Amino acid sequence: MLIPFLKTQHRAHGISVGLALLVLACAFLIFSRKPEPLPSLPKPPLFSAEFPVDPRFSREINSLLTSQQLSRHNHRLISSSVMKASQALEMPPALLWCLLFQESRFNHLAGINESPIATGLGQFSFSAFYEINHQLDRYLPSPKRTLVAMLGEDVRPIVADAEHPNEKHSYYNIPTAVTASALYLHNRKIQLERVLQSRNLEFNSELIWFWAAISYNKGTRTVISLWNQIQKAYGEAGLSERLTEPELLMKTIEDRGLLFSAVKTIWQSQQAKAFTEELWRHSKSLKECSLNSAAISIKETDR
Repeated sequence: MLIPFLKTQHRAHGISVGLALLVLACAFLIFSRKPEPLPSLPKPPLFSAEFPVDPRFSREINSLLTSQQLSRHNHRLISSSVMKASQALEMPPALLWCLLFQESRFNHLAGINESPIATGLGQFSFSAFYEINHQLDRYLPSPKRTLVAMLGEDVRPIVADAEHPNEKHSYYNIPTAVTASALYLHNRKIQLERVLQSRNLEFNSELIWFWAAISYNKGTRTVISLWNQIQKAYGEAGLSERLTEPELLMKTIEDRGLLFSAVKTIWQSQQAKAFTEELWRHSKSLKECSLNSAAISIKETDR
């Protein structure tokens, strides 16, 4: 009877050892596995859905309304026209709204009784009028269809008609001014993207809208000169980073030295200094008015 008992004990001991080894093997597999990375959070949109972002712009709007320098009717008409134009051209409404406010403080009759270089809501110049009236086919597959969708008809030629400011062809007509300005901003983006494609550079299309707003105000050659200076300072990889990473773009527009190095290749020194300051203030205002702060936060390591 002793032998069967020993066999039973030996079998039980074997099972216990086997179970222990199995537990050890499972524990090894569990603890030796690399932890799976947490899914990355989606990046917040660059442009804010609520605008203006900085409260000082809202305070300024309220001041204009209170002093009746801006009527409530015109304010509503500008805002609704901005939304319609932005939807038609797939552009951030925050950027268009802030750009127009920056250009004229929503005075759609700015320069109407003068002979300024630029006039109206979006401070249109001769070259802007010429492009909208004669060169839209360079940027749109069907300019006529686009204008009909936005304004109900093709109102070209659009002119600064001071005698008939409310007529649809007049740039002093608010919906027409917003539409023409939006088209000009849209064209700057297309133009800049073509330049980048020709240079085989990667870019964030959303970020190019901000570059387009700089181009709207200071010209495409200024933006291209700035890109050239960035590449000279940081290399092609550094330029690509500033075309794809919002926080690095923000560092760029805050660098007065870099801005001046770009501007002075186009204008003489004294004029370049004034234009650099204008460019710095313009870019800063657009940033504070239209951009989502969560999208442009700069990490401490990047400072």
